[in-house]
Parts: sequence; structure tokens; C-alpha cells
Amino acid sequence: MAKERAYIGLGSSLGDRLAILREAVRSIAQERVQGLRLVACSRVYETRPVGAAKNRFLNAVIEVETDLEAARLLKRLHTLETEHGRVRRVRWEDRNLDLDLLWMSKGGETLSLDEDEVRVPHPELTFRDFVLAPLVDLAPTLDLRGLTARETLDALADGQRTIEAILLAPLMPTS
Repeated sequence: MAKERAYIGLGSSLGDRLAILREAVRSIAQERVQGLRLVACSRVYETRPVGAAKNRFLNAVIEVETDLEAARLLKRLHTLETEHGRVRRVRWEDRNLDLDLLWMSKGGETLSLDEDEVRVPHPELTFRDFVLAPLVDLAPTLDLRGLTARETLDALADGQRTIEAILLAPLMPTS
């Protein structure tokens, strides 16, 4: 199977958030998540909580190459979350690690998939600055339903903006 490109959103609001994100990226970079190859990492953004969450999040996006189908990729991401202690209880609650499949290609084109287990592109991608800004770091011209990632970010209303700071600490493993 041909290698496809995917963008994965990472978030953490509990514990040593930066260390947790780094360890998740390291797991992918060292190919401990079978079927994924890390290509690039965005900057890290600190954002105010949304929904039931009470703590600030650190968010980033990574670009990967994969030979996995979307459902299997999402399952492997959920396994990595569980390995980091994630327990799913309430939507949008605080969590130590959150991994979202944001966008994926199939045959070089944007994959469009709407099934019970997986929806690609992520249905809330175009409304969230905390994934759009890091996505713009990696792919500003990526087509998101007729607008580029940059245009989509720029068009967000003030009420949709949650970013409070950009961290200079890199996520990409150095070893």
C-alpha cells in the first residue's frame, strides 16, 4: 500500500503536559506505533480550556506518513492514549493525552470519510484555532473544504480563539 500523509492533533491538560506530548511524539518517531513515520512537528501552543476541561492545554500537530487505513490509524492513536493513562469518560474533559486524526490523504487526495468509528477530516477542525494554528505551521496551503488552512484560521471569530501563548520548546525528538 502507498504511503499516505496524515496530520494528528496532540493535546494535554494534566500532569507534565510538555513531557507527555514529547513522549507521544517520541513513540511515533521511534516507530513504536507501527505503521507511522514522523515527518514534522509544529510549535506548541498553550490554550484556555474548552468544554468540561478546567486546565489549560498544550496543543500541537504532527505530520506523519502511514500505510494504515484511517480506522486502524485512529485505533493505534487511541492505544497510545491508553498507554499514557487516558480514560474516556466525559467529552472535552481534562486529559493527559489526546490524539485526534485531523486530516488524511488517500491516493494523494483529501480523504473524506464519515463513519461511526472515524470521521476525516475531523468534523471540528475548521472551528478550532488550537489545531488550525499548529496545522498552519506545517501546511498553510492545505485545502480544508475550499479554503487553505491559513485562510480558515484567519477567518475564525474572536469567540473561537483559545490560544494564549506559543511555546518555543520543540517537540521533535533530538535523539
